[in-house]
Amino acid sequence: FFFLMIRRPPRSTQSRSSAASDVYKRQVSTQSTWGEFFLRNLNRKGRMFRDERRDKEVAVEEVFKQASLGNLPATLAPVEHKQFNPYTFNAGSVVAIAGPKFCLVAGDTRLSEGYSILSRNTSKLVPLTADTYIATSGMYADFIGLQKVLKARITQYKFNIGREPTTESTAQLLSHTLYGKRFFPFYTFNLIAGLDENGDGAVYGYDAIGTINRLPYAVQGSGKSLILPILDNEIQGYNKVKHTPPQDLNQLQELIVDVFTSAAERDIYTGDAVEVVVIEAGGKITTGTYKLRRD
Repeated sequence: FFFLMIRRPPRSTQSRSSAASDVYKRQVSTQSTWGEFFLRNLNRKGRMFRDERRDKEVAVEEVFKQASLGNLPATLAPVEHKQFNPYTFNAGSVVAIAGPKFCLVAGDTRLSEGYSILSRNTSKLVPLTADTYIATSGMYADFIGLQKVLKARITQYKFNIGREPTTESTAQLLSHTLYGKRFFPFYTFNLIAGLDENGDGAVYGYDAIGTINRLPYAVQGSGKSLILPILDNEIQGYNKVKHTPPQDLNQLQELIVDVFTSAAERDIYTGDAVEVVVIEAGGKITTGTYKLRRD
């Protein structure tokens, strides 16, 4: 005999069903709830993203509009970085004149930067050998560094060769040294003054990267444009039918003092005093200092 059991339906259902069907209905209801929440959240984030993007576009349009009117916000203005400059120009003037059996080299003693006087008694003349001087205008720190390099190489030359280099060799050494630093040059404008192999005066002029020329006279520095025309007139005698250049040592020495006195009246970086060195054949060297205006 078979007995049929009629089971009472669960209380959670309104109609007759099995317990398994009731659990299935609850699972479907839960899944639809999480799906609706995910879709609502996704739609909300999408609206937020669209609103944020629209706000940014409006802000950018407003910036371009203000920029077209010349009202660029300070936060968007181009940043100006302070430029680094490793050089400074301490100015001053130097002069060299070659003569028969002698050479004169001179330089003022004022050291300036901008509109300030840093020193009133700084020499721009340095002896490299017994009969060769270097005279420099420009950046004083580079001048100190340059003369140290030259003295070290001259010392090495004396150790290897057994004698001091000639004025011509020293001039060539300076040219090579300056050219070797051409990509980050010494900010110096140099003259080499001394005696050649015959005992006559020799003057060599340079640019900042070592181009070398032997000249009868030369000028470097801030007062060059004031001093050189006077020397052209007095020594070279351009456009003169009859001209007798001064050959006497005393006349040339007075001429150097006069040109520095004239330059000091017009050039604020030249002044205080002029130092004059006379190099004569036989190893005689005389140094004199003459006052210039101090303001």
